[in-house]
Amino acid sequence: MRILAIDVGTGTQDILLFDSSLTVENNPKMVMPSATTIIARRIGQATRSEKDVLLTGVTMGGGPCSWAAEAHLKAGHKVFATPDAARTFDDHLENVERAGIRVVSEDEAKVLARKEDVACIEMKDLYLDAIEQALATWEKSLDGMGPGESIWPSPSRNGLGITSGTFYTNLRGYLKRAGLPPAGVHILRHSAAKLRRDVGESVEEVSRFLDHSSLAVTTVYLRRLEGAEDRGWTKVAEAIGV
Repeated sequence: MRILAIDVGTGTQDILLFDSSLTVENNPKMVMPSATTIIARRIGQATRSEKDVLLTGVTMGGGPCSWAAEAHLKAGHKVFATPDAARTFDDHLENVERAGIRVVSEDEAKVLARKEDVACIEMKDLYLDAIEQALATWEKSLDGMGPGESIWPSPSRNGLGITSGTFYTNLRGYLKRAGLPPAGVHILRHSAAKLRRDVGESVEEVSRFLDHSSLAVTTVYLRRLEGAEDRGWTKVAEAIGV
């Protein structure tokens, strides 16, 4: 049995291609940008291009895409949205209108989509085609992958490649030898962001480093990291010799 499981968060989506013939740690895993982050980047591109935005599609998770739409409006540009797309920002369309987003019908959206100064963006939570393309990079497909195949083939291991289980086993070993508690690979991103802030980098510099869609996303991200005293950083510093 195979199951494609996707946990969509604010910044990333965690993807597990579960195969019941394998142990869990040997199932392919990926971390990719969340759909709301992708939408936020596209809105940001429209802001920089000084275009109005038309949002179509379905009701999806908010967060970064909502912040990007707000920033787009503050920059003096217009945001149009079909009813389903508009409910991403609030269940009540009158509240969406009050926020500055103009709710339009499907027919009005078709007219707007033909304008050169309007960026058309489809709202959706799942980019299955992107996941399939990522697997296709290693000549893998959701339909045709063998139960023991790795998504990271490597000639150094007779073509077997490193499995996600091997990677996480190594990571757990490194953390244990450093005297640190078990953690996921995302802790490396957290560490890089916090260390850069600790040595004096601005929020803008950290935002560019993390490739966030907006400063608002980075501000929330750093607030979570810096909001409470983290005594574990002493052990981290000792482990890496700083």
